[in-house]
Amino acid sequence: MRYCNLPQIMVQIRKCKVAVLVLCIFVLMFTILMQDHMKKSFNKFNVLLTNQLTFSTAVDYRKIYQDRSDSITERCLKQKNNKSVILKSDRFKYSDKAKVVLCETPKVASTTWQIALLKLGGFNQEINDALRKKWAYQPMPNQLLSHLKTEHEASEIVRNYTSIMITRHPFERLVSAYRNKLSSAADYPYYRNTVGKQIARSQAAAYLHGVSLAVVQSPKPGSLDKSPQFQNLNEEQRRDVIEYAKILKNGEVSFKQFVRFVNNYAKRMNLKDMDIHWRPQTDMCLPCNVNYTYVIRFENLVAESNQVLSWIQNDRPIDSPRVNITGGQPQAVKNSKTKRFFEQLDEPEVEILRKIYADDFAILGYDPYVYNATKSV
Repeated sequence: MRYCNLPQIMVQIRKCKVAVLVLCIFVLMFTILMQDHMKKSFNKFNVLLTNQLTFSTAVDYRKIYQDRSDSITERCLKQKNNKSVILKSDRFKYSDKAKVVLCETPKVASTTWQIALLKLGGFNQEINDALRKKWAYQPMPNQLLSHLKTEHEASEIVRNYTSIMITRHPFERLVSAYRNKLSSAADYPYYRNTVGKQIARSQAAAYLHGVSLAVVQSPKPGSLDKSPQFQNLNEEQRRDVIEYAKILKNGEVSFKQFVRFVNNYAKRMNLKDMDIHWRPQTDMCLPCNVNYTYVIRFENLVAESNQVLSWIQNDRPIDSPRVNITGGQPQAVKNSKTKRFFEQLDEPEVEILRKIYADDFAILGYDPYVYNATKSV
């Protein structure tokens, strides 16, 4: 009678378990490697497919940009160009890594394109709400031509890098600046507390019906009600004064007041001293002096920006993160908003604006009569 050798059987079982475990590990590693390979292959195919799909429209887009550049050059020849050329300016942001320089114009997708420029340069920090709020008060960490030592260095970068300017209808940009900085819809109160209150004080006489500004802004409780100037007003006038007292406190001036401020400022001061959010685009980006590689139209921002970004990223590694731009309101919405705000103005006020932004209209090819006031006065 033969007996089973139990210890030997147990050894064989353990060996089988180890073999099965090794086989499982091998299969798992093989699966992971295959998935990674398939993912890279798919990404490569996807990029190649995207490039093939955009190739059919690339010729048209290149023609659009070339025609746009030629038109700006032609219009510049007709203009008296007395602008001093200073490229070593905070308005010009660039990336050595991406070999791109951007003329950053506030209220013309400036934040969107500055972020794109950062990402092209390798910025990989998550861009969350806290960071966006920080950048609302502080410059974004782009490279600036103003930080270079000489004007010649700045000129060389502009000449040798891909250069980009985004343009917008001057009146749409003006409305955007007002809404974003001074209206109740403004994200942050800084401009209301500074510029808005300054405008409210400077135009107070037109709204206070003879009541002095000192009385309206007096910190003493009840001083306004006890004022003889206020007591002599009728009910409607009193309501006007009380409402304007709120504007003096919060800086939420009307669009009409804002336009008066811009018009008066332009009469007294040099345009170069105007706030960058409503300073003329041609005065900051100098399109008659800089031969931009691409001039993008804000009204077709997403499509044109992504086409340009695809060309910029053509030489990047296939599996590197792709930078693109999303979002944007339909142009019809923007047009209707601008139309609604301009209907609050008088035609002489609009005509002054046309003169202030005359170079933007003439050089960038926008129609100054798309938006009109309702009253000719």
